[in-house]
Parts: sequence; C-alpha cells; structure tokens
Amino acid sequence: MLQNDRSAWHIWNATAEKRYMNFIHTVADRDCLWLIGNEDGELIVEENGIEYLCLWPEEIFAQYYLEKSNLSIGAKPFSASLSDFIEKLESFVSSPYQCMVFPTEQNTKRITIRKLLLDLDEELEMY
Repeated sequence: MLQNDRSAWHIWNATAEKRYMNFIHTVADRDCLWLIGNEDGELIVEENGIEYLCLWPEEIFAQYYLEKSNLSIGAKPFSASLSDFIEKLESFVSSPYQCMVFPTEQNTKRITIRKLLLDLDEELEMY
C-alpha cells in the first residue's frame, strides 16, 4: 500500500529528523495527527525503562507501521485533533512519558513532551 505512493514512500524512508519536521508541518497544517490504539488506550512503547507515545502525521503511515510491527489484534489507527491532543499533552509534561514521532522500523525521533509542545507551538505561530 505505502510502496505504491511514491511521495509517502519517500517520506517513510527519510531520516528521523526529516520525518519529525514533516510531522510538525503536517499536523499544524491539517490540525490532526494519528495514533494507534485499541479499547485499552493508545499504543505505548517501552524502551530502556522509558514509555513512549507513538505519533504519525497521516493515517497511511500509522497503518503501515501497524502492519509491519505485527501488533495485537484490535489495534488500529485513530485520529485526534491537534488542539485536543495538545491539551492532553500539556497535562503529561511532568510525567515520565516521552514521544516517538513518526516511528518506522528503521529509526525514530524520540523527544520529550515539553520539546514537542514547544515545536508545535512555534509552528502554529506561523499560521
């Protein structure tokens, strides 16, 4: 599916930093982002004792990650409005959670919630 969309495939294979910038621009422009979850909540990935919330700029990327990662049955991509998500993130700034922004099987950008909120705020000021 993703391989048939040259533009999406190019973004998927970009560096973690380029995908992060794509995420910031895309979610600010479209006022929504994508997560993966099930009835128990959002996908949280644990690495080295740190829990990460996984985020994507578009459904196609979240779906492809879901297919490649062989996550449990019942998990699916879902969207969130950027304003609602920012409000939710603001309540987690002091939590131990961090974010994996636009993860792929190759690499990912790991970032604190505080830094993600600052970058989103900076981008939204341009609108």
